Amino acid sequence: GLGLPSMLRWLWWRVNAWTEIVGMTVATVVAVALYAIFPDTRDEYLLVAIVAVAMTAALAATFLTRPVPRQHLARFVQRVRPPGWWAGLEGAAPRRAVGWTGAAWLAGNVGVFGLMFGLGHVLLGRPVRGAVVAALGAGGIVLTVAALGRARAHLGSGAASAEETTFPMHQE
Repeated sequence: GLGLPSMLRWLWWRVNAWTEIVGMTVATVVAVALYAIFPDTRDEYLLVAIVAVAMTAALAATFLTRPVPRQHLARFVQRVRPPGWWAGLEGAAPRRAVGWTGAAWLAGNVGVFGLMFGLGHVLLGRPVRGAVVAALGAGGIVLTVAALGRARAHLGSGAASAEETTFPMHQE
C-alpha cells in the first residue's frame, strides 16, 4: 500500500502526496476486509490482492489529482539529482547512475540478508553454512560500496551534499 508509492515518489515526477495517501488508505481498508472475509486464506495470497488493489487506486489518484508544482520539482531535482522519470527537468541523475544505484541496492540487500542469515545459521548450530552465507553477505557489502562509487562517478561533481537533500516542500 505505501511501499511502492513511496518508492515511486523518488523516481517519477508525477507522484504526489495523494498517491501515497490513497495507497495507504486503500491498502488498510482492503486488508481489513479481505482478512475478515477470507480468514483461512494464506497471507501471501491476500498480500498480492492488497498490493494490486492499492496500487491501482494509488495510480488512479496520481492521474486524477494535480501534480506537484513544477518549481518545487525543479528545486528537488537540482538538490537531490534523483534517478528516474523527471519529465525533462534539469539535473536528474544520468541513466548510468540509475543502473549503478540499482546494482548497489541489489548488492546491499544480498549483503544485509547474507550477514543476517549467516549469523542466524551460526547461532542455530550450523557454523559451516553460516560462514558460507555470511561470506556471500560480505561480498554483497563489497559490491555495494563498489557500485555506489560507480554511481557517484557518473553523477559527477554536481551531486548534492547531504545538507541539500531535503525535500523542497519542507523548506520555507
